[in-house]
Amino acid sequence: MKPQPALTTPRAIFTLAAVSAMPMIHWGCEELALVGRPALDAHSRRENVEFNGTIEELDHSRRELYLRTQEGHSQIVTYTNHTRVVVERKEISPTELGRGDTIEVRMHGTADGRVVADSISLRERGNGDAIVEGTVERVLSDRRIIELRTSSAASTSVYLPQNSTEITEEEFSQLRSGDFVRFQGIFLGENRFELTRILKRSE
Repeated sequence: MKPQPALTTPRAIFTLAAVSAMPMIHWGCEELALVGRPALDAHSRRENVEFNGTIEELDHSRRELYLRTQEGHSQIVTYTNHTRVVVERKEISPTELGRGDTIEVRMHGTADGRVVADSISLRERGNGDAIVEGTVERVLSDRRIIELRTSSAASTSVYLPQNSTEITEEEFSQLRSGDFVRFQGIFLGENRFELTRILKRSE
């Protein structure tokens, strides 16, 4: 049997070129997806690692913390439902962390290059806004205070400052016991929070 001649029509050439390029295109997409996400070194991918860093930004919808390490490197850390966040031996919700907070992270690397936190210890509060969420237990309108039960079962007193905007004042006045809310603001101390904005309210 004579060997079949190779196809050299323009259609065949285009098909072969497209098939050959597919792995390169797929690889390129993966690289683009990782742009701006610092890669772990080989040591970090193999073992659990601890490091200290300062929170520069947060995205709780993606469960990501954007950190600046003590060595000056940028690092994205993902937290999960299994991540323990502790301050002074007390467990809190990851959403109670804020910009400027200094934390110690015990984490591990994953096969896809992500950094997943096993535990986070809050070392020092920063001056940036934090997020706190939970269920309203009691509204003390005359004192401009809401007693909030957070997702970590902690009781937090949320204060409405006198210089709040009219919108925030109106939203605050509508809060009732049983509402699930998310506040943006600043921690004044343990279990004391001054709100600057009401981000979510659902009955």
